Amino acid sequence: MLGPFDDVDLLSLGELDRVLQVTLLNLLRNDIDHLNLTLSEGPMAGWSFTRAPDHRSLLLSHTGRVLVAKAPGESVDLLTGTIDSTASFLAITNADFEAVRELLAARWLVQSEEAVGPLRGELLPGFIVRIGSVVIDLRWNIPFDLTEYPHRMTLLRDGWRIDRLFRYRPMIFYTAYGDAGSVDELAVSLQSLIGPGAYEADIAVLTDRSVDEIKALKPAAMRGTMVVINSEAVDLTAWRAARLAIIGWRDGWTFQPLLYVDTDVIFDRPVSPMLEALAKAERIAAPNAPSAVPAVASSYGADLVRDDAWDPEELQAFSTSVMGIPNLSRHGHVLELIGRIMRNRASLFGREVLPDAEQAVANYVSFRLVQIDGDLLTPYLKPVEDGLDEADRRGMVHFGALAPGSVRLAEMRDYLLRIGGGAVGAAGDTVPPDDVAAYSMTPVLDFEAVMQSLHR
Repeated sequence: MLGPFDDVDLLSLGELDRVLQVTLLNLLRNDIDHLNLTLSEGPMAGWSFTRAPDHRSLLLSHTGRVLVAKAPGESVDLLTGTIDSTASFLAITNADFEAVRELLAARWLVQSEEAVGPLRGELLPGFIVRIGSVVIDLRWNIPFDLTEYPHRMTLLRDGWRIDRLFRYRPMIFYTAYGDAGSVDELAVSLQSLIGPGAYEADIAVLTDRSVDEIKALKPAAMRGTMVVINSEAVDLTAWRAARLAIIGWRDGWTFQPLLYVDTDVIFDRPVSPMLEALAKAERIAAPNAPSAVPAVASSYGADLVRDDAWDPEELQAFSTSVMGIPNLSRHGHVLELIGRIMRNRASLFGREVLPDAEQAVANYVSFRLVQIDGDLLTPYLKPVEDGLDEADRRGMVHFGALAPGSVRLAEMRDYLLRIGGGAVGAAGDTVPPDDVAAYSMTPVLDFEAVMQSLHR
C-alpha cells in the first residue's frame, strides 16, 4: 500500500499490535526472530505470525498458505510457494500510522540536508519513506519515538544513523494595541512581509482593535490565513506583555516555528532561510541588544538580576522586538514563566516599576534559566540607526529607535517603496474582509450561572 490513506481503516488486534513489533525486550531475550504465534480467537483466529527474513516485518499464514500482496498492491491473496517481499507485512499501531500519514502530508526539514527546503514524504515499496534524497526504512523505525511529535521526529537511516525531521508550518504574529499608530505600522510591515519578505504562510494579530479594522489590512497577495485574536490590554505594560498571550491560542501550538515581530519592523529579504533555521532550533531566539545600549540597562533586566543577587555585568542582553519560538509544545512554559513573573511583580511592586517590563523579565529568565539564543536572529535584523542602504539588506529593519508617530511611519513607508514593496493602502491592495479568521481570548463570564452553580 503506497497511500494516500484517506479511506484506510486499520484492523486493530489490541495489545497484539505492539507485541508484534520489535522492542528492547526482544533484544534482552535475544528472540527477535523466534516469533511463532497462532491466534485462537478474534477476527484473525487461525492465522499464524512469524518473523520475515528481514528481522522486522511479518509473514502471515493460514492453513499452510502465506498471505501476499498482489500487484499493484491493491489486493491480497493466500498462496503457496516462494516467499518474497510481497509476503512481508509491518505491524503498526494507530499512533504510528497517524505519524506515517503526517510524514506524507506535512512539509518537513531534514537535519542532514541543510541546503534543501521543506519537503513532503513519499511512500515507496518495501516500507520506504523518502524525503528528498533521504531514505527512511520504516522497518527499522517502528515503533516511532513520538516524544516530540508532531513537531519533530528522530529517525534512523540504514538502521542506525541518526537523523532528525522538523515539521515546517510557520506562523508570524504581531500585537497591535492602543492608538491607530500601531495599526498603521502593521499595514506597512504586512506589506513588506508579503512583498520583499516573500512570505506565503499564516499570520496572527493579537489586538484590541476591531476585527474589521485588522481584516482590512490583509494584502491581496497573501496566500496564507490571517487570524485576528482579540484580547484586552489596558496600558503599555499590557501591550508589551500581550505577545506572551499567544500561548492561550490553542491553534498556535500546531505551528513550527512561530516568529513574533513588532509592528515597526520592515522585511527586506525573503524570510524562508530565517524561518527554516528557527524550525530546527533548540532554543527560543531573539536578536542581541544594539551595541549602543549599556548591558546594565534596566530595560534589559539588569535591575532584576541585581535584585536577585547576581552580577548584571554577566547579562547577554537581547531585544524582544523580534522573537523566534521553535514551537510552543517545547517552549510555551518559558513564555508562561515570563508572564507569571510579570503579573506577580505587578501585584507586589506596581505595574510601572520597570520600563519595557516584558523585555526585562525575558532577559532575567534567560539569564537565570533558559539561555535564549542571541545569535540566530541577530544577522537577520538591522537597527534603523545602522542606516537604510538598500544594498545592505539583512532580512529585517527595526525602526524602534525612532520615536513613535508620523515621522517613524513615514520612514517605514519610504523604505518600503525604495525596496520595491509598493504603496500601502492603494485601491485593490486588500482582500475581502471575510477572508480572515477571528478568535477571542476575552473571557465571557455568565455570573448568574456561576452563582447558581455555587448554590448547588
